[in-house]
Amino acid sequence: MTLDQAKSNQRVEICQIDGGWCLRQRLNQIGLYVGAHVIIKQSSAFGGPLVIVYNNSQIAIGRGMAAHIQIKIDETKETQHFSNDH
Repeated sequence: MTLDQAKSNQRVEICQIDGGWCLRQRLNQIGLYVGAHVIIKQSSAFGGPLVIVYNNSQIAIGRGMAAHIQIKIDETKETQHFSNDH
């Protein structure tokens, strides 16, 4: 499963990054790497960027980039529900 297929409020673990050097470098710059756990805050069914929460920061990731990030659903911890005022 890829990050662009995740649903809002899911906690996921990044398993693999299927992109070139530039994509891996960009993700590394924002602190995302294989093994990182992130929460999907917003995933619109009609496109647009994903908003994820990682290290207490909200990060918007385009769907093209998200399609290269392999994930697995992390069901070991409860997912925090977010309100829209963050």
